[in-house]
Parts: sequence; structure tokens; C-alpha cells
Amino acid sequence: MAQDQDFETEVNHFTLNNIAYYNFPQPAFYFQNGQVEVYQSKTTHWHQLKTTNLGHISAMAFYAVKRMAEEDPQLPIGIVCCTKDGALAATWLSKLTLTSQPQLMDEIVRPFEKQLQNKPNREFEEEVKLYRQKVQRHNRRMYKFMKDNPSVPLGMALNIVGQTPWPPPVTPDSYLKPGTLFKAMVLKIKNYSFDQVVWYQGETDIETRHLYDVLLWEIINDWRRVFQDYSCHSILFSYQSMLTCFGMLGQKLGNKC
Repeated sequence: MAQDQDFETEVNHFTLNNIAYYNFPQPAFYFQNGQVEVYQSKTTHWHQLKTTNLGHISAMAFYAVKRMAEEDPQLPIGIVCCTKDGALAATWLSKLTLTSQPQLMDEIVRPFEKQLQNKPNREFEEEVKLYRQKVQRHNRRMYKFMKDNPSVPLGMALNIVGQTPWPPPVTPDSYLKPGTLFKAMVLKIKNYSFDQVVWYQGETDIETRHLYDVLLWEIINDWRRVFQDYSCHSILFSYQSMLTCFGMLGQKLGNKC
């Protein structure tokens, strides 16, 4: 939210007092002894949404709950935000769904696995090293530009300086592996109860956009199965952004959301 073009306006006009949020910790993955291990960052906590922390939540989640609060100012609302910058839609799907859909297997799962075959670790390490060097050079250019032009919005700055190098190399511990974030994040919040799910579809899946009808429908079905709620409303958005994420919205009832 801190990078939203209307952030300052929203801070100056913020009057909401019935919203709490929980940002689920983003996992990291590392390849060790032939296995992919998951490192989970420190547990976070619920926070009352206010001007001092407004920049800490997803802009999509904020505007969704703002609308809900305007319709019912007395309704307590909780946001559980599971996000990972640049994640592919298939990373949020279960292994069962991915393997049971021939299109997803042929066009997403197998191509990813093929890139990992017969490649020694040193090649993965060299590719990652070169990629990080590209990102560091880009970040230095962005830092200098923003320092010299502090009033220029981030989106415009990226158009001038250039987008962050993407995608990263395909490695055994890549979070872009199909099914990875479903297991590492979605299953960890399955004990919450949700009233609505909001999915923010970015541009990372542009090469497989012809699969949107399968991908997005299966995401809805997968999450409904996980949360054991087949009536849970799902709202899909598609904007010009490199961020793919979802925020989950619902009433905060006791220790549920």
C-alpha cells in the first residue's frame, strides 16, 4: 500500500476503526542434500489497521475492505494477506489439482521440471549469481533515480529506469515451482473461516494467459476444498502489475477471520 499513488490521500482521510490485518510470513526455500527445505520467517501477529501501519498491507486488500466498511461501518473486518511478489498462479495450486489437469501438466508442470533435469548444482549457482548481479545493478539505478527525482511515482520511475529483471533462474528451490506456495502458505491458514477471497492476477502468467479459465477456476475450487467452504465468495481482479497475490477477507470472530 505504501507504493500506491493515493497512499498519502488515504492516510490523510483515514477514519476506519474496525479493521484488523495479519500478514502471513513469507517463506524462503533452500536446496540442501538433494531436498528442498522451507524456512519460515518469524511468526507475525494481528494488528489494528491505522495510519501508522497502513503502508504495511496490500493495496488491493485495503481498497476491498474499505468498500466493505463503507457499506457496514459497524462490521468488524479481518484481513489475512498471503502474498509473494511475482508468484505464478500455479504456485498457489495443490499438487493434486496440478497433476489431475492434463493442460496444466503439459504446459506448466512438465516444462518447469524439464529445466531442472541433468543440470549440475554449479550451473544453478552461476545462474543465480548472474541474476543477482543484474538485480543489484537495477536497484542502484533505481535508488539514484528516486533520490534525484523524489516526486516521481514508482510506476513512472520503473517505466523510465526499466523493470526489475524477471524472471529469476529456475532452480530446485525456486518458489515459482508449481504447487510450492499452496503447501507453504495456503495450507497454513486453512483453520481460518473466510467470508470472501480476493485474487489479484498480475502479469507473471502472461505466457500462459490462455489457461486462465482453467487456472483461476481450479484455484477457487482448491481453496474452497481447503477451507471446507464451497459457498465462499471469490472476487478476481486483473490489473497491469508484476504482482500476483491474494488477500483473504472476512469477519473477525474470536480467533477466526
